[in-house]
Amino acid sequence: MKTTAIYLVLALSASLVSFSGVFAQETRTITLSVDIDRLNNGNPSMACSFDTDSNTQVLDNSSPENFTILVNEEDTVIWEAFSTSGDEIDIESIQFEEVRGRAGLFSEPKLNGMGNNGKKKAKGTINKRTKGNEYKYAIEFSVDGEFFLIDPKIKVGA
Repeated sequence: MKTTAIYLVLALSASLVSFSGVFAQETRTITLSVDIDRLNNGNPSMACSFDTDSNTQVLDNSSPENFTILVNEEDTVIWEAFSTSGDEIDIESIQFEEVRGRAGLFSEPKLNGMGNNGKKKAKGTINKRTKGNEYKYAIEFSVDGEFFLIDPKIKVGA
């Protein structure tokens, strides 16, 4: 009977540890804001800014190219975009630079925007074995059929 109790305690402890790990993953939402009037003048970074939800730590917000957030392995990241007037803008794709010898941030190097109620957003889950790495990526978004790129960063925390 004593052996059964030990196995029961071990099984309960293991399930509690794995159960608490399930809740460690978070959903992070990155919102790209685009000033369409300034976008028509050329350089998209001059017309863009980023914001995140309250549970996402921003490491650098000095410019759109330097914008860097901190995520954890197995977090889900969602990208969405709006114009400064509130109109929805489509996220066409998110493409990550592949670095030889380093695990990719997501299962695929390119995440395509998926339609949701007529609006395209991109979504991906951070791979394991990416901890401690920083990844540069390109967001491709479209406004009135014209495509633009901007390239911020993601850092995977320890």
